[in-house]
This record gives sequence, structure tokens and C-alpha cells, in this order.
Amino acid sequence: MDGTLQLSINLILYLIVIIFFPLSKRNKYFGLRFKKCFLSEKLWHKIHLRASIVTIPFALLDLVLISCRGYINKEILGYNYFSISNYIMEFSCKIYKYKRANLNLKRKLAPANLGIK
Repeated sequence: MDGTLQLSINLILYLIVIIFFPLSKRNKYFGLRFKKCFLSEKLWHKIHLRASIVTIPFALLDLVLISCRGYINKEILGYNYFSISNYIMEFSCKIYKYKRANLNLKRKLAPANLGIK
């Protein structure tokens, strides 16, 4: 056994998240439990949609690793994927911080009567 059963279980859980998170309405049984999620229905949907989009690469990785033969190949592919994904996450965080800083700068420089929020 080279982890195929665990990868299959992970893939099923990822598919549940990808399919059902964008379709779920605000409730107390299913979904992410952050204070921000419960502020409005729009925020709930937005957060769950992004969570399902972020899950797609992990589901694709599981598909690749399930089809791959041999433990060493799976280990090498998994390590390369997660090391690359770390760089992607770091890059996306830098972009988010840059956009956030520009938005804050616009708010400070905007005249009060224009109503920029």
C-alpha cells in the first residue's frame, strides 16, 4: 500500500468542498466557522467560493499522485508540488498586501466629499 487509499479519501473530501461550498447558504451545520463569515450572506458566499477555488489544486495533485506508480515517485512529486505551492502562496500574499496598501493610500489622499470607501 503506497498511500492510494488515503489519497482517494482526500480526493473525495476535496470534491465535496469544491462542489458544495459554493452552493451552501449560511447555516450552523455546514461550512467554515469564522466570525467574518456570519456578518452577511454575501461574505459567507464569497469566503466559501474562494475556499473551493483554493482546494482545486490539491484535488488535482491527488489525481496525479493516485495515477502515479511507486512510493518514491509519489514522494518526489508531492514534495515538488508543496514547495512550489509555498512560493505561490507567498507571492499571492505579497500581491494582496500591495493592493491593500494602495487602497489605504487612496483613502488617505481622497477628499472627504467624494465618498471613497
